[in-house]
Amino acid sequence: MPEIFKPQKAPVLLKAAEELQELRADALRTFLTLTVIGYLAWHLIVTLGSPLNGETLRVFLLAPVVIFILGSTYLLFSRNQPLAAYVFVGGGLLAIAWAIVALNASSAAMLYAILTLMAAFVLDPLAGVACTVVAIGLLIVIGNVRPGLVEPTLVGQVAIFSVTGVAGTWVLMRRLSLALGWYADSYATAERRTREAEEHRAQLARAWTQLDNAYYRLERTNAALQAAWKAADLAERSRMEFATNISHELRTPLNLISGFSEMMMTSPGSYGGVDLPLPYRGDLNAIYRSAQHLLALTDDILDLARMESGYLGLLREPIDLAEAVRDATAVVRDYLDAKGIELRLAIPTTLPTVMADRLRIRQVLLNLLNNAARFTERGHIRVAVEEREHDIRVAVTDTGPGIAPALLDRVFQQFVTQGKGQSHWHTGTGLGLPISKRFVEMHGGEMGVESTVGQGTTFWFTLPRTFSDCSSPTVTSAGILSAYLRHSEPVLVLGYPDAELARLLQRHLPGFQVETVDCLADAQTRAVDRRAAAIVVDVDTPLENVAGPATVVRCPLPRSDRLINGWGVANYLVKPVSRRDLLAAIASLHCPIHRVLVVDDDSRFTRLISRMLRSAEQHYSVSIAHNGEEAIEKMRANPPDLVLLDLTMPGLDGVGVLNQMAADPTLASLKLIVISAHQEGEGALPIGTTLRIDRSEGFTLSEVTKLLSAIVSNLAPPRAYIAATEPALPRVLPG
Repeated sequence: MPEIFKPQKAPVLLKAAEELQELRADALRTFLTLTVIGYLAWHLIVTLGSPLNGETLRVFLLAPVVIFILGSTYLLFSRNQPLAAYVFVGGGLLAIAWAIVALNASSAAMLYAILTLMAAFVLDPLAGVACTVVAIGLLIVIGNVRPGLVEPTLVGQVAIFSVTGVAGTWVLMRRLSLALGWYADSYATAERRTREAEEHRAQLARAWTQLDNAYYRLERTNAALQAAWKAADLAERSRMEFATNISHELRTPLNLISGFSEMMMTSPGSYGGVDLPLPYRGDLNAIYRSAQHLLALTDDILDLARMESGYLGLLREPIDLAEAVRDATAVVRDYLDAKGIELRLAIPTTLPTVMADRLRIRQVLLNLLNNAARFTERGHIRVAVEEREHDIRVAVTDTGPGIAPALLDRVFQQFVTQGKGQSHWHTGTGLGLPISKRFVEMHGGEMGVESTVGQGTTFWFTLPRTFSDCSSPTVTSAGILSAYLRHSEPVLVLGYPDAELARLLQRHLPGFQVETVDCLADAQTRAVDRRAAAIVVDVDTPLENVAGPATVVRCPLPRSDRLINGWGVANYLVKPVSRRDLLAAIASLHCPIHRVLVVDDDSRFTRLISRMLRSAEQHYSVSIAHNGEEAIEKMRANPPDLVLLDLTMPGLDGVGVLNQMAADPTLASLKLIVISAHQEGEGALPIGTTLRIDRSEGFTLSEVTKLLSAIVSNLAPPRAYIAATEPALPRVLPG
């Protein structure tokens, strides 16, 4: 028996004994009732209709004895059932002996067999044996006292019947006792399990209540978390927009500072032949370098904001890391030669191709090389590439002053520098190393630093052989958090081998992986292989060219040919614009340009552009327009050969100017170059009017409604709505 049931042994036996005692009490009650009924029936049969003689009197004399015995048994039954049983059995022995003697009825001796059977039932089998012995003894005594009344054969018959009855009763009671024991054991087990079930049910009820309370708290926590997530996402978007807007706002004044200082130093002839005093040249050089520094800082801040908001994606393509290292070192070689610093390269002859973003890896290398060049005054800079089992390690080692141990843990934090003087090659912004580390970690690699004060510093980074999108674990903003799930991000297949367009889409779709194909015919094959969410092609692409099982999204894409064909834009320049870039863009038109119209609401910027144009070898006639209405009037009055157009202006902006030029045949043929603070595709210039989604399997109603919800919720209201509902502003008189 298992250990858990052993403590139940005594209660089980007690329960069985109680049940057996209850059965004996029921048997005694039954026997008592049957005896009363049997005696009354016998008494009435014998006495009714019989003459009153000696035999009848002896029957009546037997009645008090029987009544006394049965009455005593009945009175004791409710108080002491075992004693009542002994009285019943003992009185029965005496009453039967009295009946035999008084009535001379030897046949009454057979009642002893029935009495012993009753004794075995109401007491126990041993009591039945004792009753048998006493009955036989009484018969023997009666036989001796009244010779001839009880024959020996009768005594033998009584003995045989009594012993047989007692033996049968013993067998029956033994089986009954075992059955009662099993029953009691089962009852105890069931009772115990019932209690355990009730306790378990109570525990479940308590647990259910606690779970219900926890679920309620979890729902509230989830609601609060969703609200906090939305707030965090809104804050990240707001920060991203703020950083973007600030960087764009800074570009124009910085472009003016950088442009004018460059013009003063490189083209003094544009100032009417007035020579710039020599002391001014050093100051202008410092102004120019500071402007370049601020421009680099705005770009770094914008990149950092995009990374932390999840809007900076990677364009993965196979690159030759050795070629990337040689390309980056070629940029700094002249400067290092001028400083007398030796550049050493340790690149294996064969390196495996890695999947990485070429532009970002080049930026990381330049940041490390610039940082080494800034602090190294003598000795050498060594770039070593090492192929390892799971990755490729690139290390840039210099012989500079080294980094103090206290600063080693902080070099990758934002805006942390060593406080050294700034060189004319690279001015530390405190963002180059953190951004580089983020770029490497987005590739799934690591970046670290080792340094010894007075001996030099080694910055190293690794790139995995097998590309896996990762994100910096230090970035905890709402937007970049999605990058932890890059392995499950849906794939978009761009149907053009356009790296810049893929980079632009990746930046604006941080929750997707954008992949390009070599030709449009391979788009469906790539989509099926990569289980792509959709294929993205230009809206003018015929559907039969990309027909297949994958969903095809045909939308206007910000491609240069679309700007040229749709708007007549010959080129797109992003502020800050240098003199070299502007003149190169004009030269790329391959047509004679004499009259140029500059359209921008910033008079300082128009003056800078005018000075750049007048400093060119070819003489340009420059006219200025400070808003769209004035530009249209001047173009119609005296059509220029070239229009330099800003897109963001009060009143009629650049988009409105383009619309009116497209609608006027006399203006539609004018050469036009857009100059904007927004990168191509990110400004206010619409790139199309139609978006199509084609799916060979069709759309369900649920999908259509979700698409409608997503499209409508992300569309800005039409400009006509804004113009129609915009309240009139009160006019404020000067003074």
